[in-house]
Amino acid sequence: MVLRLICAILAGLLLAAASPLSLPEIPLPEPWGTLALGIPGWHAEAGFGQVAWLAFVALIPLLEAAKNSKSRLEAFGLGYLAGLAWLIPHWIWLISFGWLPVILLAAWFALPVGLVALAMKLIIDCRRPALVVWGIPAVWTGIEFLRSFGFWAFPWNLLGYTQAHQLPLIQVADLGGVYAIGFLIVLANTAGWAILSALGPLRYRLGHALAAGAVLLLVLAYGEWRLSEDYKSYTQPALNIALVQGGVDTFERWSDDRLQRSLDAYVPLSAEALDHWDVYQDREESGRFDLPGPRRMGEMLVVWPESALPRSMDPRRPERVPYEVQNLIDDHENSALLTGAIGRPTGGDESYNGCLLIGGGDDLRWPYSKVRLVPYGEVVPLREVARFLDYPWGDYDLSGGESLAPLRWRGHVLGLGVCFDNVFSFLARGQVKQGAGGLVLVTNNSWYQLASGIRQHCDMDILRAVEFRRPLARVSTTGWSHLISPSGRILTETAPYSSGLIEAVMWPGDTQSAYLRFGDLFALLCLLAGSLVVLGAAFAGPSEGIL
Repeated sequence: MVLRLICAILAGLLLAAASPLSLPEIPLPEPWGTLALGIPGWHAEAGFGQVAWLAFVALIPLLEAAKNSKSRLEAFGLGYLAGLAWLIPHWIWLISFGWLPVILLAAWFALPVGLVALAMKLIIDCRRPALVVWGIPAVWTGIEFLRSFGFWAFPWNLLGYTQAHQLPLIQVADLGGVYAIGFLIVLANTAGWAILSALGPLRYRLGHALAAGAVLLLVLAYGEWRLSEDYKSYTQPALNIALVQGGVDTFERWSDDRLQRSLDAYVPLSAEALDHWDVYQDREESGRFDLPGPRRMGEMLVVWPESALPRSMDPRRPERVPYEVQNLIDDHENSALLTGAIGRPTGGDESYNGCLLIGGGDDLRWPYSKVRLVPYGEVVPLREVARFLDYPWGDYDLSGGESLAPLRWRGHVLGLGVCFDNVFSFLARGQVKQGAGGLVLVTNNSWYQLASGIRQHCDMDILRAVEFRRPLARVSTTGWSHLISPSGRILTETAPYSSGLIEAVMWPGDTQSAYLRFGDLFALLCLLAGSLVVLGAAFAGPSEGIL
């Protein structure tokens, strides 16, 4: 029993280390001061570490524990323990709000890991190599897909995100989304464990393992081909974009002083970007200067993050726009400012977290309201019973938007997102299906005390870009901000916990990926196949055949 417990905990810790992970600092006696516990892949300057390849072996100890468990209930308990060992370190960045959210989230989302371990027990007991090697990945993928729905859906720790920086591997996301990558990771685990175990004749185990290896090689070959096609042709006008990272935290309650500090941080950086663009235009028009790389077109969109304007905004009340902002845009022809804002765009009493577009003259629009709200961050569930939060904007909850219509500005079509909208792929898909050639996310990461949470959030941008073959621009209050190509390459990125400015050219895409056309079909098929495998394993007897 002790060995089974060790295997379950080891599996969870390996899963945690496969994702960006912040580790504690341990005080030591002088003269050593403080020791930051590090792991291979530790980024000292950023404060997190990651060993992504561990995901390909992390589940092997859990498979062994499930195999040797004495009952189905014990297998579930071992899986639940593995889930706790994984998710408490994974979500340790939530200690910004205390340990309670960390423990509660881990306790809830460890349940699916327990269900997977139970399924492992049922399938392994059948002694059918095919069901182990191919069925368990389908079960894992189906359960990941199921827990992405409902009000409490929080598909943050999907296994595929661990490989966000392995570009050849993640290109398959344009076929099956992040779920396809998770399937491949579990497939590598089950194939490896099948060879090491005594589950049926070696020739059958080896045959299925070789077939799994062939699938992985085909996926990598597909990835290399897709990478070679990145930005090979341009069919839409380029967009000049300036991402302004003000480096201002957002913990204070709204006030005039708070607004002025924000303007002092964002307006000068925005003016710098617009002045640079004016110089480029003047030199190009006079024929005295050729811009390197792709030729810039005619407009510049300046983007500020969520919470950049600590003031309630209303597109029908232009006087609410600070004069520094309006003067900035009016002084630069063909420019506009897209900023995160909280306001009442519908004219009613409901407030929304969304985006405000400030153009020259009378061009003032509210193109997007955030669809998925953060529980206890923007809205309190059962608010009539538990009314205890006081937000920076006041004591009222926000309302969720309903429209996924993209922003249309000067011929450019952009899908917008706020905060953790990038966690839900269906939001980006809905906007791309309506013609969005690029994606823009505005977010507030200033409340993260540990960098692992920010990096985990940023890595999801990479998968959204690959899934829909669209460039994605992210601007954050304190970093990271970045521009990502349709193949998932980070083209440029700021430093965290600082101010920064990115001036770049975004080339919109129009590729109709399979994931865009068919959505989560792969995950649905895995859910169906996994259900059949588990039902069959529950009633079938052991087998020594090739299956």
